[in-house]
Amino acid sequence: MIAFRIVLLLLALSVIVASFSMVLVEERISYSKHLQTISGVKPWLYWIVNFVHDMIFFTIPSLAFIMIGIGLFFVGTVFTMVVMLLENLMQQDDTLVTAYVVCGIVFMILPQYNLGMAMYRMNFVYMLYGQGTTYLGGQTLL
Repeated sequence: MIAFRIVLLLLALSVIVASFSMVLVEERISYSKHLQTISGVKPWLYWIVNFVHDMIFFTIPSLAFIMIGIGLFFVGTVFTMVVMLLENLMQQDDTLVTAYVVCGIVFMILPQYNLGMAMYRMNFVYMLYGQGTTYLGGQTLL
């Protein structure tokens, strides 16, 4: 059940982040040169790089929204599941400790991963609290 909640939260966060791409794509469609003016990049270099990037990803605003949303959702879900899997496998094989630590540090750059792991850890603590309360016969732990 917690995995479903994590996936739904990651989906919501991915859609929110992807929604900001709509403004960027609309700015490109309106031929705004504001970014070029304030960036200090040579005009020919800016336009070549921008054109190539936009033709690959952002030809249609809704496509940009979908691509960014799906990409962030996929990356957040996969990275969260990888670390959760490594955490469980690490209990059986001590050689996976280094991989777990490295992945945990490297993946922290992504907000989707951080949200997924935070929800996973909060649910784990809540389950431990519930089991402790049950074990103590309904008494509060605090």
